[in-house]
Amino acid sequence: MAQENKNKRKFNLEIFNKILFILIIVCGVYYLTGTNDISVKSFKLQELKLKANSLNNENGNLNIRQMSLNSYSDVNQRVAELDMVAAGEMEYITMGAGAVAIKR
Repeated sequence: MAQENKNKRKFNLEIFNKILFILIIVCGVYYLTGTNDISVKSFKLQELKLKANSLNNENGNLNIRQMSLNSYSDVNQRVAELDMVAAGEMEYITMGAGAVAIKR
C-alpha cells in the first residue's frame, strides 16, 4: 500500500513538472514576442522622429524662402526687371447721391 501511494505521488509530481515546464516555455515565448514587438515599434518611432525633424527643417527653409520672395526689395527688383512703372498720384471717382439704374 505504501508503494502504491508513493507511485501516485510520483505520478502527480511528474504531471506537475511537465505542466510547469510547458507553462515556462509558453511564458518565455510570450515574453520574447512582446520584447520583439516593443523593439520594432521603437525603431519605427525613431525613424518617424527623424523624418519629422527633417520635414520641420525643410518647412523652416521654405518659410524663409517665402519671406525673402515676398520682401519689398525683391518685389521692387522684379518690378524693375519687368519694366513696370511705379504708380503716381491716384485719383478716385466718387458717385453722386443719385440712383443708379440696373437692367434686369
